[in-house]
Amino acid sequence: FESAKNAFDKLNDDFQHYSATYNGLLQSYELAYKNFEPNFKAAELRTNTAAGKKRDLDKQIAIKTREKNTKTGGYNSHCKRLEKDETALVKGQELLASYVGKTKQNVLSIYEEDINTLKDELATYNEQNGAETLLAAKIVEKKKVVNRITELEKLIEDTQKAFLNQLVNPHAQLILHSLNEKLADPMVEITDQQQLTINAFTDLFDFDAAGFLTINDVTINGIEKSGYDPQAKLCQWNESLTTHRNKRDDLDSEITDLNKKIKEDNVQALITQHEKDLEEYEADYALIDAISTKENDVATGRETKESLETELKGIDGQITKLEGEQTTAENEAIAAHNAYQKLLTFKADFERIKHALQEANQLILPSTHTDSDMDVACTIEVAQTLYKNAVSLKSNFKDLENYYTRLDLAFTHPDIDNSIVCNGMSDFERNIQIYTHTYATLDSDLNALVAAIKTHNQKINSQLNELRDANDTLQREVNLINDQMNEKTISNLKDITIHVHTKPAFTEILNSLSKHDVSSDTFIEDEFYNKIVKFSSDFFDKKTGRLRLKDIIDRVTTSCLNTDTGKVEKKDQSGGTTTTINAFLMSVLLGRIS
Repeated sequence: FESAKNAFDKLNDDFQHYSATYNGLLQSYELAYKNFEPNFKAAELRTNTAAGKKRDLDKQIAIKTREKNTKTGGYNSHCKRLEKDETALVKGQELLASYVGKTKQNVLSIYEEDINTLKDELATYNEQNGAETLLAAKIVEKKKVVNRITELEKLIEDTQKAFLNQLVNPHAQLILHSLNEKLADPMVEITDQQQLTINAFTDLFDFDAAGFLTINDVTINGIEKSGYDPQAKLCQWNESLTTHRNKRDDLDSEITDLNKKIKEDNVQALITQHEKDLEEYEADYALIDAISTKENDVATGRETKESLETELKGIDGQITKLEGEQTTAENEAIAAHNAYQKLLTFKADFERIKHALQEANQLILPSTHTDSDMDVACTIEVAQTLYKNAVSLKSNFKDLENYYTRLDLAFTHPDIDNSIVCNGMSDFERNIQIYTHTYATLDSDLNALVAAIKTHNQKINSQLNELRDANDTLQREVNLINDQMNEKTISNLKDITIHVHTKPAFTEILNSLSKHDVSSDTFIEDEFYNKIVKFSSDFFDKKTGRLRLKDIIDRVTTSCLNTDTGKVEKKDQSGGTTTTINAFLMSVLLGRIS
């Protein structure tokens, strides 16, 4: 108990200091974190807001930059197209100016005549046989292809001149395109009167629910609705142009191969020259013919160019403005981030302190009954020291458990419920107090116990004295009998002595009495108690509780002095001698009874 009590007192002092430090640190931590948390949340909000604003500006700048790049690409493409139109216009104007005094139409007529002449001459070459005929056929085919390429290029170059593109009535476009899609190809001028005529004509047509063409509500089988899409048609013309250009390249390759087979180079040279001239004339014709169109295209293109430049300048201004806002936002984001990082360091310290408190609490649960006014600084060092103290207390707590276990094994106190495991200092404190109260009265309790033991031993001793008295009485009676028996003489035998033999258990219990001091203040050994209990059970009357002497006598023997030999004989005598001894003994006993 003293070892357990000393271990508890030492541990309790350390525990109280630990608890006071823990509660003080917890209180200062909660107060400090309560003051810190709003500032941390404000810094976090500031950081997120600044970062979000910068991201928004980055996104806006990226969008504007992409817009600028897209429009710059469109602007560059437009400038190239405008430059091409300007070049074509200048060449056309130069060609037209070379024909002094002639109108544009007159010059075109001259070109048409020259072109037709070249075509007729090429037709003459085409009438030759063999390779020349094949060559001529290829040339003719190539001419058609070239013509189609020219047509497509014109269509693509100026889609607004296409027949259907000039119609202002979408219904008229739909009806005519459904009747024949090739009506989209002609590049003709449509007058207002022709527009009215076309509208009147197409008003006769419509489409049924199945999408077939009707005239005056009568379905025309086989003609389905075919919507007209200028952009789709432009794509078709571009695809057709690519196909014809490829075909033209193939014809050039074939013509080249044929030329190698033809040995009359003059024919080929003429044909080639005529083709070259024809192409040049047709190209010049196209340049002159497109002067008016190119003038409009160039004028419109220049206006568009100025508009695009103005738009690009506006985008540059917007980007410059956004970049200025971005710089301001970036500076704010950096400042907010730096401030937030500092607070994060403090938060990490708070987390470490909180973790140390939690770890210490798990090791040793502190007492809530401590000095709440103890001023404890909220620092990492204090938290680490607290945790180390908790580890030390945990180890000392194990020592206390060991001391207490030894105490409990030595003395299981009746006022302590051993089913309740001691998990904390409060549990040990309760039990140690119970033990303390018990051991505080130990001396008086021990004196009382010694007195009780003495009283008990005296009672036992007085009871055991009855056995001694019984034995003494028996021996005394036997001696008295022997005094009378010794007076008798039978033949050569005298000093007849009666020997009463007690049962071994009685003899053993008397021997044990001589070996034990039942008058001391210590308990008699359990073995001796067991002998007494067994003897009592075997020899005392169950009803009266009395011991009868006859129950402890095992047998009776006799011995006599032989006068002839001078020796004491204990062996059995003859029948007559034994009968005589028994008769003497009976007479002595009867005399004592009377």
